[in-house]
Amino acid sequence: MLKNVAFLILTIFVTMSCSTGGSSKEKSAKQNPTDKIADDGSFAEISSAEVDALNKLVNATKASTEESIMALYRPREVAPEGNYTYEITKEQLSNGEVEVTLVEEGLMDDSQSGQQTKMTLKKEATGFTILEISESYKCHSGRGNENWSPQRCN
Repeated sequence: MLKNVAFLILTIFVTMSCSTGGSSKEKSAKQNPTDKIADDGSFAEISSAEVDALNKLVNATKASTEESIMALYRPREVAPEGNYTYEITKEQLSNGEVEVTLVEEGLMDDSQSGQQTKMTLKKEATGFTILEISESYKCHSGRGNENWSPQRCN
């Protein structure tokens, strides 16, 4: 079973790496989210290819909670320093979907101090399906926007 999960993760990684042209940074939606900005202007939407790959991973690992699904996408830092925080909140939407928000601050990164990740999930009989992921970034002084912004840090 563990070999099958490892093989699936490797297959998803290779598929995502080969699915688009351009540099290696352009191949990963986590490294370079799409330029589409969320309606409120504060979040950049992640590519549908990455959402599809994450849905396959959720099914393969049988992740069954909103928190475990978010952790597959944005795992908690293993050896954080200083004031690192990792906080997940959930909001039930009127249409039956769930919006899960992760706020991380105090990241071990020379340019980025924080990241917000929003994930919209739909509960189905077989588990959750991820409908959309969007991200917002907060930069260190002199490295870009010091408030939450859809623009990556320098």
